[in-house]
Amino acid sequence: MRAKLTTLAMLPLLAGCGYAFGAHAHGGPYYEDRYYDYDDRPTVRMDRLRVPRGYLPAPGRCRIWLPGVAPGHQSPEGSCRRLERRVPRGGWLLARPYDHYEVVEVFVYDHRNPRTKYRYVFDARTGQRYRGAYRGY
Repeated sequence: MRAKLTTLAMLPLLAGCGYAFGAHAHGGPYYEDRYYDYDDRPTVRMDRLRVPRGYLPAPGRCRIWLPGVAPGHQSPEGSCRRLERRVPRGGWLLARPYDHYEVVEVFVYDHRNPRTKYRYVFDARTGQRYRGAYRGY
């Protein structure tokens, strides 16, 4: 009887460890694909990419973009793995996949929870957002 009570008391602790050491922690940050406008997302209009083409990262590279900061004062591009750990709350991570250079992935980091980010996919040439799932890769 005592062993059953001890096991039941340990269940919440074990569930928390499973979350901390599970796929969520080691599989990378959590992000949500956002294809339509929702009220709970950040208040930035994401119908068109408002980053000048000359400031988009090269294929296979990333850039941290801070909304409201002039393009000439943005940080330089770099390795995606290194930069994704440095994005501040409310910041964006612009990513250009190496094998699909015609798209730009924008990860908008939530201003309330730094582990949550929203994913938008744009055409690199026109700046138009892909509606629905992007099937290019």
